Amino acid sequence: MNYTVRQTLPNTTYGALEAISSEIKARAKKIKQIILAAHKVGDKDYRTSVLLLADGGSVLFEASLLSISRLQREIEVIELFERIKACGLLKDTCYVTSLHPVSCDLPAIEAAEEMFAAKQTLIKDDWVSFCQLYFENGQSIEASYFSQDDWEKLA
Repeated sequence: MNYTVRQTLPNTTYGALEAISSEIKARAKKIKQIILAAHKVGDKDYRTSVLLLADGGSVLFEASLLSISRLQREIEVIELFERIKACGLLKDTCYVTSLHPVSCDLPAIEAAEEMFAAKQTLIKDDWVSFCQLYFENGQSIEASYFSQDDWEKLA
């Protein structure tokens, strides 16, 4: 990683979705990998960070309000993945396989390096485990609990 820019996001889920999606679309040809990480930031409050690893520098969207903790929020996350797929980048999109600490207090490059170094798996190979990160104690939840048809269309 040469350098990483930390982007500020709007304080709404849809605003975050639009900002992240716009950056992905604008940089699509230069992006080598997209990494998502789930964070627990409160008793039952989860957030998502997105790291775009690209030629010429990386972009970190940290602790966005995007989450999967309820259906409406899940639909927004699915929409993000649909937009990633439309850019031809779903095959290069991974998620951190365990809850990841929020690192807003670190310099952007260090936060990005920590996210990059964490254990990852491809989202298309295991979307159920990604979704389960947003629920208490990583409890096992059946695929049918989620918008299964929409997730499976992505794969």
